[in-house]
This record gives sequence, C-alpha cells and structure tokens, in this order.
Amino acid sequence: MKGHWKEVSKNACLGISESAGKKMNIIMYRFQWIVLLLLAAGSCSKQEFDTLMVKQDSDIERYADTFADSLVTVTSGVWRITKEKGNADVVVARGDSIVFNYKAHIFSSGPGQLFDTNIFEDGVAAGFGHELHYYSPRKSLAGRGHLLEGLERGLSGASKGERFYLIFSARYGFGSVQTAMVPKNSPLIYEVWIMDVKKN
Repeated sequence: MKGHWKEVSKNACLGISESAGKKMNIIMYRFQWIVLLLLAAGSCSKQEFDTLMVKQDSDIERYADTFADSLVTVTSGVWRITKEKGNADVVVARGDSIVFNYKAHIFSSGPGQLFDTNIFEDGVAAGFGHELHYYSPRKSLAGRGHLLEGLERGLSGASKGERFYLIFSARYGFGSVQTAMVPKNSPLIYEVWIMDVKKN
C-alpha cells in the first residue's frame, strides 16, 4: 500500500492520472525495445560490413598474387603493386610534398569502371567533361589526411618516378557512402605515377 501511495503521489505531482501513468510506462517500455532493436540492427550492419571487408581483402590479395614478377607490398591493409620502379633514394615520407598523376577505378578483380583521373586523354574518353585545368598533376602533403586513407597509407614508402597500383577495400576508401560514380562499399584501385617528391 505504501509503495502504491508513492506511485500515485508521483503521478499526481506530475499532473498525470494513474491510467495515463500506466500508458506512459507502456510507451516508454516500447520505446526502449525500439531503441534496442535499432542498436541490434546497427551492430548487424557493422558485422556485415566487416565480413564484406574481409572478402574484399581476400579478392584483392588473389588479384595481387597474379603479379608474380612485380614487387608487391602490403602496408596497413593497402596493397601496392609496383609496375615501374622509381628512385629508391627519394622515398615518400609523412610531410613530404608529392606531385603525382593517377587513374582511379572501382576494383572488380582488377581495374573496373574509371571514376576519376587527372590524365586528359582518359578523362575525355570517359566523358568526364572537366575543365582543362583539372587535368594537371596533383599536389599533396603526404600523411596529412588530405587524401583518402587508402591513398595516404599506400603512398608512404613509394619512390620518385615509381608507377604502381594502390588497391584497398572500402574501409580505406569511401566506406558505406555512395560518392558520385562510386557505389557504397566499393573497393578501389588507383594507378599512380609519382612525378616528384620534395622533402619538407
């Protein structure tokens, strides 16, 4: 009885009748279940994403294995397949100014759909329609977060004059967000030419 009196008093203080208080408790109970279900759905999505990333890494590794005669390095989840060696005395490190050309593809057991490039002929052939100034060598500071994480990781250790593929899962690309021509959860492959490296 004493406990009942406290509950009635609490509802009365809030200006709520006993029946309205019971309805409010039911609503709160349902709300808590909805929140729990949403959290469970979110964790399932994360598990699905993680499973997909493992599959993408496996597909990338299988593709990299076809380059038996090339230097293949894996740095923090990013594969670099060297197509032409550069100057081993000038290597990209964090904070260096780098100048490079690139072609960016969606990875599909190799270079799939081209979605970006700074090479004029390839951009025109793909119908990108960029202004002429877009097609000039890119400049960036290595390791400063100005580029996709996969590029930042893969460029580290590359040498001046080197030409290579950088391949990485969506985890280090655009993730689960669709960006322009790139569907969400897409692994990417960049063909990169390091034109210059300046030590800062």
